[in-house]
Amino acid sequence: MTEPSTPPVFDFEQFDEATAGDIEFQHEILAEYLAEVPAILARLEAARRNGNVAATQLEAHSLKGSSLALGAAALGAAALDLEKGATDSASLEFRLDRVREEFARVEDTLRQHLNRAA
Repeated sequence: MTEPSTPPVFDFEQFDEATAGDIEFQHEILAEYLAEVPAILARLEAARRNGNVAATQLEAHSLKGSSLALGAAALGAAALDLEKGATDSASLEFRLDRVREEFARVEDTLRQHLNRAA
């Protein structure tokens, strides 16, 4: 029996295919993503604090979509888990922490990538 493989922090091959290898375009997209995700996380935290399930689901959905589209599958999966579990207040903080941790991994990976390319 094989164990499921862990997705890479960021799938650069997928990202390269999606952007047709356009390096300048890739840098623009990554910079925008890295700037926007902290704002999404702040809105998620505010929604959690206020008990706003709909806002939590909306922000998690947005993060899931952009992360999966770019190649951050583990972050996308964590955001999906948060979106689906937004009504479970007992586990909400745990789910949000997982999203934060996955973003920290993605952010570190992407910043290293961008610094190497600069």
